[in-house]
Amino acid sequence: MCTSAVAQISANEALLPRQDYQLKHSPKSVYLKVDESINWRAINGVIVRGLNHLLLIFITFLAFIFASRAGINVGVIASLFTSGVFFTSVAFYFVYGETLTRTDFSSMVFIVIGTCMIGFGTPSRKAGAEEGLTSGEDNFAVTEAGDTTLEKWLAITFAITSGLCFAVNSFVMKYYVDKIGFTPL
Repeated sequence: MCTSAVAQISANEALLPRQDYQLKHSPKSVYLKVDESINWRAINGVIVRGLNHLLLIFITFLAFIFASRAGINVGVIASLFTSGVFFTSVAFYFVYGETLTRTDFSSMVFIVIGTCMIGFGTPSRKAGAEEGLTSGEDNFAVTEAGDTTLEKWLAITFAITSGLCFAVNSFVMKYYVDKIGFTPL
């Protein structure tokens, strides 16, 4: 028992110089290189992801604004956001060579169907009025306040573009994990 303890101590002591070398010669942050210069690729990743996220929020806001002006059920817009699943799959197929299995494809279909079912479902007028949640009117009815064709197309376009931004976000994260070794936050 004493011999194994001495062997354990000497093995630990043998690692100390290597650990000391690693501490002295490794960067303190992923944003700094070993020579203490700035890792601009890492900083660019944070900037690109941040700008993409800002764009995503703005486009989502515009999609809901135009949907409300056009009288479109917001569930339709939320359902269109799931287009990001397909955009991500296509981008990863062409860039990384990732293919979809039957399970992956069926999962994507169930995500879209589930989102559409939730989004297109409207509360019952009678149940809502009995519970005091609504005045008994259909809160999702399309308003006939004039021609809303442009607003409808803008809402749909912004919702699909939002899905594209989700795909870009996934692509940026995978790129930085593969090339730099971390996810830019």
